[in-house]
Amino acid sequence: HFPQVKSPLEWRAPAFLNIRTNWRNFLDLYSFGWALAWILCHALFCVLVPLGSRVQGMPSTRRIVSRNNGLLALVGTILGVGVAHYMKCTSLTTYPLDNLTSIITSFTIISCIGSLVLYIKSRYASRSAINPEANSGCPPYDLFIGRELHPRALFGRLDVKHFLTYRPGLLLWFMLDLLICLRSFEKTGGSLPPLPLLFLTFLHAVYIADLLVFEDQFSTTMEYAREGVGFVSVYGNLVFLPFFYSLSTFYVQAELKHFKTVSYLHLVGPTLIALAGFVVYRAANYQKNLFKREPNHPSVSGLDKFQSGSRKLLAGGWWRLVRHPNYLGDIIMAWAWA
Repeated sequence: HFPQVKSPLEWRAPAFLNIRTNWRNFLDLYSFGWALAWILCHALFCVLVPLGSRVQGMPSTRRIVSRNNGLLALVGTILGVGVAHYMKCTSLTTYPLDNLTSIITSFTIISCIGSLVLYIKSRYASRSAINPEANSGCPPYDLFIGRELHPRALFGRLDVKHFLTYRPGLLLWFMLDLLICLRSFEKTGGSLPPLPLLFLTFLHAVYIADLLVFEDQFSTTMEYAREGVGFVSVYGNLVFLPFFYSLSTFYVQAELKHFKTVSYLHLVGPTLIALAGFVVYRAANYQKNLFKREPNHPSVSGLDKFQSGSRKLLAGGWWRLVRHPNYLGDIIMAWAWA
């Protein structure tokens, strides 16, 4: 992929990796407002739109209720980008890509402030609401890990942990992919974006849509039941998830000259790898969720299991083959993207 040069020192990184040194490229009030508006719009959508099922958590999470309308939010994001493109509203179609550095900085600042607010709020939470693994008495550590298990916002109507996991970062990742395809569409004079770019965007979209379709399964995960909401969770979902996962799409778009010879035949291997990873990932997660919610269900009641403290864990089915089959499926799909 790299140009032939006389010395490795002469090699130049792709344009999208160039580091800007002017501080004005990092700090911009409009970008900060854009990031805040993105988070607030999705928070209001999650709370106010009376569509989507209301799913209760497990008994260990005190039956915390969440509104599962993430797939509708995804459809709304697609329609919003389409309408903005038709109306030539640059605030949604071109601004995020042209000002990516300042937007990343803005989300980072919001993550730091949000983590601090959540830590201060946790100081007034009841003892039963505190994550025992983040109650060390060391403020930096507790702020980093997250003290409160299930903080709520907007007068108690918004489950912060559920919202951070399934809304702003996940949908921003998809929107960045979509905007990159739109930019390629415009650069090529209205023809379809190159095949590798479309293929990669499609694989990302399938993964994101699957997460939102099975949004209700989040309440059966260890992350939901046992982990607090701190800097790790806030920064990971607002910054790392959308901007790191979309790097591959940015790379393909920036280096399209290296992908001109890619044909449908070249994509057979990655398609089969992605399909295999998706099957493992989805089947393992379905089996785990069913075991957590209905342990006496015929398809899981006969599987091997073992006692771990007060909990029963699966040792049969997919978990008989590998320790974390759902993570294995994740890794295989990421390999296909690469």
